[in-house]
Amino acid sequence: MGTGGLSAWWGTTGWALLALAGWAATRLTARHRHRYGQALVITLGALACLVPLWFTFENLVRLLPANI
Repeated sequence: MGTGGLSAWWGTTGWALLALAGWAATRLTARHRHRYGQALVITLGALACLVPLWFTFENLVRLLPANI
């Protein structure tokens, strides 16, 4: 549960930047594909971005105080 600790800022920021970079790379890669290849790249990229998003939200919970 959240303790409101400030030590989770590094983890939250790092995982969020990793998810954002992964999504940007997915969009740039998908731009150079044709219709069905583009859909495949976006689908796989979205699934791959779920992992860093999970850790982002886990660290975000650690930032919140327990009484919220």
